[in-house]
Amino acid sequence: MALDVFPSDAGGSAADRSIAARAWDLAALDRDYEALLAAHARALDALRAGDTVRQAALTERVSLIHDFRPIVFADPDMPSELLPAGRHGGAARAMFLESLDLSREPAHAFADDFIANA
Repeated sequence: MALDVFPSDAGGSAADRSIAARAWDLAALDRDYEALLAAHARALDALRAGDTVRQAALTERVSLIHDFRPIVFADPDMPSELLPAGRHGGAARAMFLESLDLSREPAHAFADDFIANA
């Protein structure tokens, strides 16, 4: 097995952003994050208001994880200096964590009851 190594120096922030934009489809990734936010906004509002029943909390939790995983796995998680302005990744990650936190108790309670009565 051969390994080729070559030294490289950064060409400055504009050149670094250009390389990042060519290496990854950052616009498509941002659209995916934006779509995730839109798809789960109402569920997060309901969780915040405490209007989510236990089964719905579990359903939303599973759905959110299912929708988030392929996006975050495709995200190169580059420093913000290399990303376009106005991106939705940070907001989507914050929404994901808040939704998981708010749905944890009712979702787990539903799952525990379901398993106990199965």
